[in-house]
Amino acid sequence: MTVFFDVDDTIYSRGDAFVQACEVFFEPRLADPYGIYLLCNRRTNEVFKASQRGEITMDEMNIYRYCKGFADAGLELSAQDALNFQKAYQEAL
Repeated sequence: MTVFFDVDDTIYSRGDAFVQACEVFFEPRLADPYGIYLLCNRRTNEVFKASQRGEITMDEMNIYRYCKGFADAGLELSAQDALNFQKAYQEAL
């Protein structure tokens, strides 16, 4: 389990926020949203440094990580779906 602290030192779980975003975004509910969270994290690691260096935008990173991560679980997301999911995820955080 990974624990993160935000700027005001509160503890939150990014995995729980991801699962919450999945519950809002997908109907019917996904069978294993936490497993998909792990797949998306793996895909994030592939492009994180490029986003930090300014080689790709944050939107491009989010599109990549969600389109590829969900595809790894057999689900197809459009680029716009990926951006909308990121918004739901941010709101859950």
